[in-house]
Amino acid sequence: MRILSSLPLGVLLASILLCGCAGRPRPYERFLEPETAPDPDALRGRVVVLDAGHGGRYPGAIASDGTKEADVNLRVALELRRLLREAGATVILTREGDHDLLAGTEEATLRNDLMARVGLSNRAEPDLFLSLHHNSRPGKIGRFNRVETYHRMADDGPSRDAAARIHQHLAANLGLGDEPALLAGNYLVLRKSRAPAVLGEASYLTSRGMGRILSSPRAQALEARAYFAGILDYLSRGVPELRPRDYARGGGQDGTVVLAPGDPLPAIELVDIFGPGLDPQSVSVEWDGLPLAHSVDGDVIHPLAPTPLSAGEHRLALRARNLGGNAAPLLNLDVQVIAEPARLVLGLPFPIVRGGPPVPLEIAAQTASGHSVADGTVLLLEIEGGKITAGPAPFGGGVYRAWIEPLRGAELVSVTASSGPGRGKLEAAVFEPSEDEAPPLMVRARDGDRPLPGVWVRAGSRAVRTDLFGRALLDAPREGTGLSIERAGYRPMRLSCPVDRNELDLPMTALVPNLTGAEIVLDPAAGGDDPGSIGRAGAREADVNLAVARYLADYLKRAGAAVRLTRDEWSAASGVDRVRTESPGGARLFLTIRHGGPGVIVRHYPGSRNGKRAAGLIAEEASAFSGSPAALQDGADFTLLMTAAPALVVNLPGFAAAREGESGLLEPWFQRQEAWALFRGIVRYVESEECEGIASAPAESGDRVFRDGEGAPLANALVTLDDSLPLQTSPRGVHFRPEIPGRAGVWDPEPDPVELPR
Repeated sequence: MRILSSLPLGVLLASILLCGCAGRPRPYERFLEPETAPDPDALRGRVVVLDAGHGGRYPGAIASDGTKEADVNLRVALELRRLLREAGATVILTREGDHDLLAGTEEATLRNDLMARVGLSNRAEPDLFLSLHHNSRPGKIGRFNRVETYHRMADDGPSRDAAARIHQHLAANLGLGDEPALLAGNYLVLRKSRAPAVLGEASYLTSRGMGRILSSPRAQALEARAYFAGILDYLSRGVPELRPRDYARGGGQDGTVVLAPGDPLPAIELVDIFGPGLDPQSVSVEWDGLPLAHSVDGDVIHPLAPTPLSAGEHRLALRARNLGGNAAPLLNLDVQVIAEPARLVLGLPFPIVRGGPPVPLEIAAQTASGHSVADGTVLLLEIEGGKITAGPAPFGGGVYRAWIEPLRGAELVSVTASSGPGRGKLEAAVFEPSEDEAPPLMVRARDGDRPLPGVWVRAGSRAVRTDLFGRALLDAPREGTGLSIERAGYRPMRLSCPVDRNELDLPMTALVPNLTGAEIVLDPAAGGDDPGSIGRAGAREADVNLAVARYLADYLKRAGAAVRLTRDEWSAASGVDRVRTESPGGARLFLTIRHGGPGVIVRHYPGSRNGKRAAGLIAEEASAFSGSPAALQDGADFTLLMTAAPALVVNLPGFAAAREGESGLLEPWFQRQEAWALFRGIVRYVESEECEGIASAPAESGDRVFRDGEGAPLANALVTLDDSLPLQTSPRGVHFRPEIPGRAGVWDPEPDPVELPR
């Protein structure tokens, strides 16, 4: 203390600065890890695809001095290729010049360019796919600068292992000031890659001074060395793979393992050329999603099958690592257990009535052990005294269904079923119609000429559901019984049971044809410990977001959509968990709901034509409801960047700006109507042509006042549209545009159609 205090102030400051510089190097100042000469054969036989991000029409980030990300990415990739080749690897570059991959072709779009890159990689079947990038913060030039390394979100095995090794060496050598981040990513080039896939954002090009630094060959070479060290660290530990050994019955189509009920499950070998071999403690085995016992012999895993195996389709899943710590790709093995029926059990749930409707014949196909056979088993039916009007077809669970009716004058209907060694026979008398009891009623539901399964037909307390043929039989409904016919996505029907016929044809009308079966992901922002914005009276944005999302989900489900919520409770969800809500096949739309701005702001992914079109239509409806101006913006939100579907972030007016104020934003009628505005926008999107510039169904309707029989406004009342969509009026009896776009609606109660001026 005394010695330091006696030093001149200038010397003291210089000492502190020198110590600080020695402890924290400047970005890209020097390679910080110990120099090691790589084994020239360390990467012999390995194949690496390097993707220099952007290029040509897509320059990527641009630094304040004009340095283009695409140029830096390419120079680093070329130097990295040299290092990898010297170590014995085969290296493939997606581009070797400043161009996009589809330049000059009709397919030259950003998405197609990315697909071309990952397609080139998949054809090469590499050990590693690495996409090289440099990050940016649009509109911000500051000192924030860190390494970000992304692995394929759906792969916590090899992709994450590779990313972790690469990330470690980038963070150790580039000398950036902010805490590095190893992240799951769902970028197109990652999610479409079949090889372990990594995307590196080595530094922020838009950080102050980084354009000048990254333009220098010295910095580019240093970054390439850091990448090389990470790739070498990963690949030198082995690249294990799980492969099924020979199995009892051979393979089916698409690599499916085909077994008999008594066969053992196939042994699985961990192939680890140049690697250290299987780590037995890392093995996990699942059968149809449940843990399965197993044994290990060297590098071979023996799943211990439940005996006997039940007939049908199954999934065997294995995970394992080698002793170097590298994971093998998850092995999902489809197993089809084929068992010939030992017996066929036939049954008629309804009697055969002369002059009555056809009746369903059900055939249960069972193995000798009593298990159901797999759906798809071929059945042969022979019938005497009757005829088959539909089927047979699988009904699920090894049960098959056919529809039969008697021939004219027949007294007995005899049906013989056979499949392999299995045999079954049924004989049923043909009854004369009774004057005291009406025959069963058969309904046929259809959408146009297509049979419509899954339609509920209710008569009083009885309910039946149409099968694959669109048919259902209702047991002897009485004259005048009210029938209720419902299926999600279709306009319900209410009618009286006919007394003059035994069959009823039901042509169903879809509410929104293009929405039926479409997957929509709804993402209510914030949640848990993150309240979002907070109103003056303490209201939480997270709660409002969830309430609106729930109402919107209900509207979409009633219109036939398949809806997924990223959270359906008050707890939080991480960004990765929100993106993972989307099914592997992708959704029609991913919609994040927020409240917090002065108006309506809808963000979409830059360059997404479908996203921009959806944003415009939803913004138009939300703006009309809120009375606030709307703006469309390019966004860099996590969900916009990572989802496969067109994604939007819809920021609706917050507590201070909502037209009904903070208290109004908490009212169910307001939340319902706001959800309805979003629903209308989604309907217009899915009903429109998937091409920019083609108009969707117009937003032709206005707000309406709903009145009672005496002309007074119906305040806070539920009003049903098309007997399926519940709407709620405001305290003034008003509802926002209460029709499905492009369709005339029928309300209950019927409103006095008073147009409101805007």
